[in-house]
Amino acid sequence: MRKLAVLVVALALAMGAVPAAQAAIVSEKVGGAIGKVAKATDAEIQAFFSGYTFILKSRYVMPSFPFNGGSFVYFAPNGTLALWRGGAKVYAGKWEAGWFGSKESLLCMTFPGINDGEPCVVIVSARTLIQERAKGNVFGLKGGGKAPMLLQAHQIDFKFVAKQLGL
Repeated sequence: MRKLAVLVVALALAMGAVPAAQAAIVSEKVGGAIGKVAKATDAEIQAFFSGYTFILKSRYVMPSFPFNGGSFVYFAPNGTLALWRGGAKVYAGKWEAGWFGSKESLLCMTFPGINDGEPCVVIVSARTLIQERAKGNVFGLKGGGKAPMLLQAHQIDFKFVAKQLGL
């Protein structure tokens, strides 16, 4: 009888009748790590960003990051970006990071038609822009796609959005 009960529960989970437990989103503050990352090798710099969703916050519109306020940005391993500012749209972009023959390491984010001219920021200078990160594309963002929900600027927070989405 016990084996039958286990089989019924397993079958219900497989069919989606009972929601499977989801891993909680674990985020980390990264402001203090930026100084180390800025001095790292190209591969280490890329590994720091690749495959993570970041919270970027800026009080000013900059050529390298032409969005003020807060944003979630997913840095895909294939060099694409998905940026969600809290509105209905998720912006598509491209990213790369490294030294590029420069005296300082750079993070370059290009959003076609928005910042085609000056897409790079010196990483060590971005310490106030780059706030927090979580492993993976935690909200399933897709550049050019629809946002999971609408947010106010003060709601750009991993825990708040995860709770609202039932994650």
